[in-house]
Amino acid sequence: MALFTPVSKEEVRAAVMGMGSFKAPGPNGFQPFFFKRAGQLSFVVGSHVWIEDPEVAWIDAEIQESKQDEITVIYESGSRVVSKSATMYPKDPEFPPNGVEDMTRLAYLHEPGVLRNLHVRYAINEIYTYTGNILIAVNPFQRLPHLSETSTMARYKGAAFGEQSPHPFAIASSAYSKMINEEKSQSILVSGESGAGKTESTKMLMHYLAFLGGRAATEGRSVEQQVLESNPVLEAFGNAKTVRNNNSSRFGKFVEIQFDQKGRISGAAIRTYLLERSRVCQVSDPERNYHCFYMLCAAPKEDVGKYKLGNPRKFHYLNQSNCIELDGVDDSKEYIATKRAMEVVGISSDEQDAIFRIVAAVLHLGNIEFVKGGEEELDSSQPKDENSHYHLKVAAELLMCDEKSLEASFCKRVMVTRGDTITKSLDPTSAALSRDALAKIVYSRLFDWIVDKINNSIGQDPDSNNLIGVLDIYGFESFKTNSFEQFCINLTNEKLQQHFNQHVFKMEQEEYTKEEIDWSYIEFVDNQDVLDLIEKKPGGVIALLDEACMFPRSTHETFAEKLYQTFKDNKRFSKPKLSRTDFTINHYAGDVTYQTDFFLDKNKDYVVPEHAALLSASKCPFVSGLFPPLPEETTKSTKFSSIATQFKLQLQSLLETLNATEPHYIRCVKPNNLLKPGIFENNNVLQQLRCGGVMEAIRISCAGYPTRKSFDEFVQRFTILEPKVLKACPDEMTACKRLLDRANLKDYQIGKTKVFLRAGQMAELDACRAEVLGRSASVIQRKVRTFLCRKHFILLKYSATELERVARGQLARHQYECMRREAASLKIQKDFRMYISRNAYKTICATAICIQTGMRGMAARNDLRFRKRTQASIVIQGRYRGYSARTYYKKLKKATIATQCSWRRTLARRELRKLKMAAREAKALEAAKLNLEKQVEELTLSLETEQRMRENEKLQHALQDKELQFQETNAAKTQENEKLQHALQEMELQLQETKEAKTQENEKLQHALQEMELQLQETKAALIQERDTAKKVAEETPTIQENSVNVVDNELINKLTAENEQLQNALQEMELQLQETKAALIQERDTAKKVAEETPTIQENSVNVVDNELINKLTAENEQLKKLINSLRKKTAQEIPVNVTDNELINKLTSENEHLKKLINSLRKKTAQEIPVNVTDNELINKLTSENEHLKERISSLEKKTALEIPANFTENELINKLTAENEQLKEQVNSLEKRIDETERKYDECSKLSEERMNQIIETESKMIEIKTNMQRLEEKLSDMETENQVLRQQTLLSSSSRKMSGKFSPTTTVPAENGTQAAQGSVPAKTFGVEDKRKSIMERHQESIEALFKCVTKDLGFCEGKPVAAFTLYNCLLHWKSFEAEKTSIFDRLIQLIGSEIEDPNNNDCMAYWLSNTASLFFHLQRCLRVPTARKPPTPTSFFGRMTQGFRSSNSLSSSAFDVVHQVDAKYPALLFKQQLAAYVEKIYGIVRENFKKDLSPMLSSCIQADRSSDDNSQQTGSWVSIIECLNKYLKILKDNYVPPVLVQKLFNQVFQYINAEIFNSLLLHRECCTFKNGEYLKSGLGELEVWCNEATEESIGSALDELKHANQAVRFLVAPQKDGLSYDDLTNDLCPVLSAQQLHKICTLYCDDDDEKQKISPDVTTRLKLLMTDDVEEDDKSFLLEDNSSLPIIVEEIPSSAHDKTVPKIKPPAELLENANFQFLHDYC
Repeated sequence: MALFTPVSKEEVRAAVMGMGSFKAPGPNGFQPFFFKRAGQLSFVVGSHVWIEDPEVAWIDAEIQESKQDEITVIYESGSRVVSKSATMYPKDPEFPPNGVEDMTRLAYLHEPGVLRNLHVRYAINEIYTYTGNILIAVNPFQRLPHLSETSTMARYKGAAFGEQSPHPFAIASSAYSKMINEEKSQSILVSGESGAGKTESTKMLMHYLAFLGGRAATEGRSVEQQVLESNPVLEAFGNAKTVRNNNSSRFGKFVEIQFDQKGRISGAAIRTYLLERSRVCQVSDPERNYHCFYMLCAAPKEDVGKYKLGNPRKFHYLNQSNCIELDGVDDSKEYIATKRAMEVVGISSDEQDAIFRIVAAVLHLGNIEFVKGGEEELDSSQPKDENSHYHLKVAAELLMCDEKSLEASFCKRVMVTRGDTITKSLDPTSAALSRDALAKIVYSRLFDWIVDKINNSIGQDPDSNNLIGVLDIYGFESFKTNSFEQFCINLTNEKLQQHFNQHVFKMEQEEYTKEEIDWSYIEFVDNQDVLDLIEKKPGGVIALLDEACMFPRSTHETFAEKLYQTFKDNKRFSKPKLSRTDFTINHYAGDVTYQTDFFLDKNKDYVVPEHAALLSASKCPFVSGLFPPLPEETTKSTKFSSIATQFKLQLQSLLETLNATEPHYIRCVKPNNLLKPGIFENNNVLQQLRCGGVMEAIRISCAGYPTRKSFDEFVQRFTILEPKVLKACPDEMTACKRLLDRANLKDYQIGKTKVFLRAGQMAELDACRAEVLGRSASVIQRKVRTFLCRKHFILLKYSATELERVARGQLARHQYECMRREAASLKIQKDFRMYISRNAYKTICATAICIQTGMRGMAARNDLRFRKRTQASIVIQGRYRGYSARTYYKKLKKATIATQCSWRRTLARRELRKLKMAAREAKALEAAKLNLEKQVEELTLSLETEQRMRENEKLQHALQDKELQFQETNAAKTQENEKLQHALQEMELQLQETKEAKTQENEKLQHALQEMELQLQETKAALIQERDTAKKVAEETPTIQENSVNVVDNELINKLTAENEQLQNALQEMELQLQETKAALIQERDTAKKVAEETPTIQENSVNVVDNELINKLTAENEQLKKLINSLRKKTAQEIPVNVTDNELINKLTSENEHLKKLINSLRKKTAQEIPVNVTDNELINKLTSENEHLKERISSLEKKTALEIPANFTENELINKLTAENEQLKEQVNSLEKRIDETERKYDECSKLSEERMNQIIETESKMIEIKTNMQRLEEKLSDMETENQVLRQQTLLSSSSRKMSGKFSPTTTVPAENGTQAAQGSVPAKTFGVEDKRKSIMERHQESIEALFKCVTKDLGFCEGKPVAAFTLYNCLLHWKSFEAEKTSIFDRLIQLIGSEIEDPNNNDCMAYWLSNTASLFFHLQRCLRVPTARKPPTPTSFFGRMTQGFRSSNSLSSSAFDVVHQVDAKYPALLFKQQLAAYVEKIYGIVRENFKKDLSPMLSSCIQADRSSDDNSQQTGSWVSIIECLNKYLKILKDNYVPPVLVQKLFNQVFQYINAEIFNSLLLHRECCTFKNGEYLKSGLGELEVWCNEATEESIGSALDELKHANQAVRFLVAPQKDGLSYDDLTNDLCPVLSAQQLHKICTLYCDDDDEKQKISPDVTTRLKLLMTDDVEEDDKSFLLEDNSSLPIIVEEIPSSAHDKTVPKIKPPAELLENANFQFLHDYC
């Protein structure tokens, strides 16, 4: 046996080197770390201790000075602190670096030791630790897969407790083995606060028990699966967000897993406890209500509309808290997942609908508010408003009960007296409480029904006698505000803590009994006094609460006073100083202050008989099933029941179940409140350990023998105190006793296998051990220092002797070597000089010959090149001059024609405007004429009686003349009808021709479709042939057995070919759909064009007019009318939908032709007869007045004649009846025409919708085709790679076969010449081929790495260089260098498009949008100029040496001359062209996002700028909004300039924004009468002036002509502020003041203008009348056609970008530094 016992390496090293904590202050050696005096633990200098700290709980320190109770310590940070010894604990110097698995094996079992052990294990992801039989689980807040793998389960199966590392599987395995062996039920209690990981621990226990007990399936699913799948349903209806956890269970859950005689799972049941019902009606901020409410509000639209829900912020039960949404949680997805889970657990769709109806009804109940009723009853109540009535109605519909009865159950209460019932009205407060009571009881019973349904679905085993229960229940809670729920939860934890203490004490007893030691003196501290305070009858808190709830006039103040009086002498009860209604209870985990404000309301759990009767009579079976009929004695009375009493009964039942089982404990701990991994908060963990009872268990252990060491561990650690003890003692027990006696310890116990030490005794033993180690260290140091000094002296002596000998020999050898070198150098110099001279001569000769050859060849080539260039320049000059002349002639001709057409159009419009004005004035005169005629008729009535008798004969003659005229009129009408019938026949012939054209077109399309089908079949056959060929090649390719290389993977080829066929089929279907859609649209368009072209023009009858000017005017007007008719025909042809039949088309065309004929004939006749062109306004008026007088004279003569000629029997009433009948006929015709117009408009709308749908289908089809083509490209790339691999493998096979043949002919020593002329071995050939393949693979890998590096760099903000985006030019240069544009197949463009899409996911980030708009636009510009469609194939590459040499010279010369001056165009392939289109789409998309953000920011500012505030006279306040608009414009302009967005896009953006401002201001003026005032005009004028100043400052280069877009608003404001509006004429208004505004707009603003200060400022009636006449007749009064259309949302044309750019060369932009440092991007230096 060795003299010294083994010690740690650190201690030996510290002892030898004289460092560490060993110090020798006196001559007697080292003092101990700790020594005991007068029964107290004392500390000495140099020892390490734990000091209590308010921030980190316990902190490590070293003692520097010790004076009685005051001890000076130094922290690791270097700070010195004076502390008392009472707040210190000793630190274990030999604490394991990875901690201990069972904390009962700690040398010092105290708070800092436990905390340190948990922290060390948590840092290495060891989250489980034992404290005896208790498992402590620290939540890692991350997935640790190795803890839940099947292999881990198998390792714990059958293992004894403690053999493996701590784990919930070990607890479950221990419980399962005890249940099997002892045939006793077990229980596992999982507790902890919210977020500590209780649910995850429970799931792991369930998985492991299912692993042990097999999987007894029930209806296709195991019991364990059904229990786990019930979790989402229970969490949706029983979990909510609290202050500490986003998914806190607001109920307790006890899962009973039943086992049969063979130990297999046979059934299960779920028991729930204390659902927090008050949360349904009351939610505190920032918590949330139960998840199901928010899920239902986020359901799909059909479900939301079905239950009449919406935004959750609109419901009273949800908007009491500001927290509506949870980060990282999508309520809509959770709703779908919950419905799926409900289906799994057996809840049918009808039951799901009923459940969600009840949940929605609860939300609607919360929105019912009550106010005082009418004056009939004082304390009555009724719903507050229509909103409350609406929610009452919806709730009644969802619950399927009577609305009136539901309202009565809230507002009234029926009281039963002796033989009579009294109906009492409730005040609004009582009605609201009744409403909340109904909501809580409905939700509670719904939750109980769901739990029962889940239990019925899982199934239970009635024959099972053994079970394992898993309790998942809330932990101890102490918040800032603690109410009735926290009171009940803490009562539960007090009960469980008592059970836990008894269990721990029992385990201690079992341990002591097992080791046969005396334990009778250990005291057990019980918390029965706290439980008596809460639940003792009749004087407990719960009893007093129930008593207060029975009295209707009791309040929380009286309840609090009762508590103060009853428990004023109880040490566990106290009253806070600053509150009158709160009370504090001293729980085992600390003091908790409860607020009694809602104790009484939350404790009441009565069912109102009216509510129960109403819901039991519901038409919904589900609702009536929740409320079965009540007994007769309770139907007319309210029976009180207490939630606290019910909870006590549930808690008692739970404890009875736990007492009948053997418990096992798992304490879950949450390491931090941030819910993030890697953070360990000491104070938080320590508080949870106290609340979880772990520290109480440690205290119980410390009350006995906390330190327990096995005999071998104890002897190994403390043998150093008595080295000879092992030789003298026969066994280890005797050795332990001698060692303890040697240390003079008392009150220890020696068990069978362990040594039991009291608290502090371990520290005394460590002190003695440290003293012995100190003495030994001093001896070792002395001996080691002597040995080292002697060894150093001997080494120095020997080294000096050896150095002398070596130096002498070295000098002799050096001298000899110098003599040899001198002789050799002379000979080398001679030979070297000769060699240099000979080589110099040969080099000069060869150089001269080479230079002569090169100069002569260069001169000849330069001459030839000059001749070719001269000839080519002559040809180019001739072609260019011809092209310039032709282009100039075409432009001049086009401009001349355009100028002529514009001037003619202007003259025609002026003439047409004058004619329309004259026609409308003539209508006014005709109206005056009709008035005069009426006056004349009134005058002539008095003379009728005298003239009737005299002029009978004359009247008869006149009647005959009238009959003749009537006959002539009838003849003219018959002629006109014949003409119309003839026109109708012509239209029918044209329609028949159109039908024939349609049939011909259909035949052509069918023929084309057949051709396409044949092409597709041929393509398919070719693909099948290629696939068969690939298969044959794969089968025929031999495998290389020596190198074990698999040539072809047949499965991969089959898979790729199958995918290829699927994609081809999908492509064929999409192409067929696209062709059909396009064919239908083309057919409709051609049909419409043919109908429009073949419709016969209306032939006008020429009018013989003497005046040539009038003839010219009428012909011009006729041409304009023809254009109008043609445009109407085209519009009609476009408006005709596809489903219109031929008869409907004929009727419509004929009716429109008749209408147009009548209109044209009437206008021509009237214009030709009445209005000459050269007549002025005054002459026209004079002429009309003279005609009016002449008409009056004719009317008077006709009246006289009529009075004489009308017979006596022809009365005045008959004439009137005839005229009214004709008038009614005309009205009916007008109505029929209006109906036809409405039908035409409706059909046009239908047709437009149909065309839009078809266009959408086409767009979708094209996008799908693009996706299919990209997939085809990728597949073709894979096939090409496989083909290249096959070729390489074939070459390898051929080389290997050839090498075998050669080896058969020649001897093994024969070598094969290589390419460079050297000799290589036979085995070098296959090695070289494989090296080629490896090299190819390495090149591809480097290229892929380059792409990844490029994309990683581009995703960063690279900024700009010389006003150009660095990212765009870097991408352009890399793609150009890699020749990606010329590649037939590549995926780099798809990845680049995906990268751009991912970078613009946040549309609200304007800086990011502007940055990527600049980059994408610049990149598109370069692609537009560098890519071109390939026209011809390139010449083949020369194979000879001189051919390659000449080609290299040409390419180098061309590159050097034009590489950096002109953009090098590339023949682009399909992927590059497709990428260019996608890039253009992204430019338009980003531009649209920036524009909409701009408009969104301006919209609220414009609404406040349009109308001035009449009440305020402060102009500074009114102009504040315009200043904010200017600031917004400056902000966006700065963003665009900082990101160097192309100027054309900036100008286009500001043009559209100013269009939007113009439309908003102008439309607001025309729609709001209060805006059309002089004051408001002054206000708008000042604002528009500020915009003009801003535009001038911003320069036209930045914003373009954006100010011109405000012309409508400027002219409207100019009209509002114009002085003396009553003096404005029509010409002044239309030509000078508002030339841009139309007649409708001018009329609208003139009629809306009003000024309260001056009524004379209105426009004269003549001007408004003339404007009204100029308005088109087909516009109704309420039509909004006078409003400006907002064209600011039109998309941009991307092709404008390159055409507007001035820089036609590629600028030299410096690439990013990180790419220049990369070896794969060295080519970028050429572009710098």
